[in-house]
Amino acid sequence: METKIPFQVIQSPDDLLEQIPNLALQQQYIVVDGPAALSETTRAILFRADIAVVPCQPTGVDLRSAADTVRLINQAQSVRKGAPEAAVFISRAVKGTKLLDEAEQLLSQTKVPILKSKIYQRQIIADTFGQRATVWDLNGKPATDSSKEFDNLFKEILKIHH
Repeated sequence: METKIPFQVIQSPDDLLEQIPNLALQQQYIVVDGPAALSETTRAILFRADIAVVPCQPTGVDLRSAADTVRLINQAQSVRKGAPEAAVFISRAVKGTKLLDEAEQLLSQTKVPILKSKIYQRQIIADTFGQRATVWDLNGKPATDSSKEFDNLFKEILKIHH
């Protein structure tokens, strides 16, 4: 069974600022996936979002990038008097590594909560694009484990705003 999810590609920061409120009136939830780099597009998204969720891989470069994004979120919260609510989650983690422990320690020092849910590094996630599928569509233990991780992440994100 294929689920049709409406989507739109909006790349201009000005268009995002103008169109996000209208899209929000049409749907119960909208997800805006922005660029990893800090940009005017990221700023526009943060000035309209109710919740900002920042994925962070447990690497030095990603931790620095996440810190920069948290700084931008704090700026948006200051201007907007609170919104967006925000959280960070660790993605592409490898269980039991020192790098993961260090990433959790560093992220715990930010002003943004770290979600308990983690997405672990699995080949099945990389394979989904080539198979035009999601982890929920695929079979096997790696797909089942990944789908549970994503389910937990989504449930935890929904609890932020409710």
